[in-house]
Amino acid sequence: MQGKRLWITLRLWMMRSSLKRAKYLKEKGVFASMGDGCSIQKRQLPLYPNLIKFGNNVHVASNVGFVAHDITHMMFNRSDAAKSLGGGYSLP
Repeated sequence: MQGKRLWITLRLWMMRSSLKRAKYLKEKGVFASMGDGCSIQKRQLPLYPNLIKFGNNVHVASNVGFVAHDITHMMFNRSDAAKSLGGGYSLP
């Protein structure tokens, strides 16, 4: 999968038009789904593009980051509010 992701990223860097990049990604089925009229300025693929869906007329800027997973649950579990409600765990 790394080789395919690298190849697609190289192809994206060679395309000047954001509309052509979106069309290429849609044709290759890189994202879970992509609607019509999309444009993508970003030239680097996110780590798990198959988890991302775009609707119609979505325009992605160049410095946008897609987070496929995060640690929000750890932040909430360690908060004082979660502990007062009986959830969370204590820090060592």
